[in-house]
Amino acid sequence: MVVFAQQIAVVLLIVYMLVSSLIASEMGPLEIKKNKTVEYFVDYYKTRGKKTLEVSLERYRYFRKIVESVIEEEGLPKEIAYIPIVESNYNGNAISKHRAVGFWQFKYGTAVLFGIEKNQYIDERQDIEKSTRAACKYLKFLYKELGDWDLVIAAYNMGRINLENVIRKAKTRNFWELVAKGYIRKETKEFVAKFYAITTIINRGEVKLGEPIDIEKIELPGGIRLSEVSKITGMSYEEVKMLNPHIKKDIIPPSGANIYLQKDKAFLVKIFLELRA
Repeated sequence: MVVFAQQIAVVLLIVYMLVSSLIASEMGPLEIKKNKTVEYFVDYYKTRGKKTLEVSLERYRYFRKIVESVIEEEGLPKEIAYIPIVESNYNGNAISKHRAVGFWQFKYGTAVLFGIEKNQYIDERQDIEKSTRAACKYLKFLYKELGDWDLVIAAYNMGRINLENVIRKAKTRNFWELVAKGYIRKETKEFVAKFYAITTIINRGEVKLGEPIDIEKIELPGGIRLSEVSKITGMSYEEVKMLNPHIKKDIIPPSGANIYLQKDKAFLVKIFLELRA
């Protein structure tokens, strides 16, 4: 009986979160904060962290059009695209010490609530389009609950319930006041500051994003290996894997799956599939 009640509670929570995330709400503009902590990381990314930022932005070139398209469709500020720079350096294979996975660093429990699937063949937390869609829905849910972008970005890192507990204790909803009073742990303070610092540097034009690379999504039938795709397209295996970290075992599952390839190479796979049919 207890187990049944817990299952019902989980179902109700899922329904509530999904419905809440779909309800249209007026989201305010994302105002880029300027303070000593943010400026510290502006300086960091222009000096000691410059190489890390450049590597992240080079990866971002591959995913930029997909990510920006999803964010625009979901009605979120375009700067949201920079969260994965802080989270994972746009590395789809990134795994945190807390077992968060992928570009947007989803824990499995949260990912499932926003439509992400995982099995022995596929982990959609590492699918750039599906994970971005899920992250946008999660962020919209957080904004509906918190109504402030500083708090939303913080909650994305530390969890909404943890943040709301802190807000109750401190009796303020101003994120930077929470920081000043010592209620926000260093990791979250730096996460928010890094996001604003990277956004500041990009908006100022102090780092070049580079031209986005055209990527095409194609559907493959089961049984085809990514190593085979590499040979067909002439793309390196490392590049194919970088674009498709959601494919876990090098092989497309029996039910088939979508993969991402450079647009000027994808047609070669389409020809291969036609000749194979």
